[in-house]
Amino acid sequence: RMREVEHRSGTEEAVLVLAYDFDGEDPGYPFKLSVQLKYTLSAKGFAVTTTAKNRAVSGGPLPFYNSWHSYFAVPEIAQATVELDRCSGWNHISVTNGSNLYSDLIPTGETTPFKGLDGSAPIGGTRDEPTYYDDEFKATASTQECPFLTVKVKQTGVASAVLWMDPSFRWVQIYTGTKINMGRQAIAVEAMSGQCDSWNNMQGIRLLQAGESWSGMFGVTLEGMHAVV
Repeated sequence: RMREVEHRSGTEEAVLVLAYDFDGEDPGYPFKLSVQLKYTLSAKGFAVTTTAKNRAVSGGPLPFYNSWHSYFAVPEIAQATVELDRCSGWNHISVTNGSNLYSDLIPTGETTPFKGLDGSAPIGGTRDEPTYYDDEFKATASTQECPFLTVKVKQTGVASAVLWMDPSFRWVQIYTGTKINMGRQAIAVEAMSGQCDSWNNMQGIRLLQAGESWSGMFGVTLEGMHAVV
């Protein structure tokens, strides 16, 4: 299980640091990976810093990528809007059968330009059956053009949730099946440092050599009043 490394709180922020060490004995992931998660809550919002390190002193590299499947509560999914950062263009990741519902959601390797989810129109559908998304998107701008990316979940009358990501995270997954599958009015937005099935397609995977570390950060801020997230 994870161990607590640090916890502290004050007038400015609260911090919790957890860590886990993989022992390298799992045949599915036979690597000595250490992961540390730093959670920070302050008036500026919520942030997560992930640090990964290959503890091996020699040998081959280990594969790693990071993601966070965050859910944002909204009064009604169908009336909410999602806005992918307009700093960048976006590609839609094609999956098996060309369907986000009747598919194993494994990327085919093909992408198409995507112009939707620009914040100008609601998700659509009905309160009980909102338009179904379980779709992955990749920012096409360079990290020099758009070093930080945001995805906004907005609805009239409540605060907008803004998921921000540092340059390590260039993929996002949008999921609106929470009402149909879980009975909840919420939209999932996942910050991803690599593409789905990256163990196989190598899109965004990081290979950490012996002794090498990786760090990435994402977080959430609120815009407006009356937050429900």
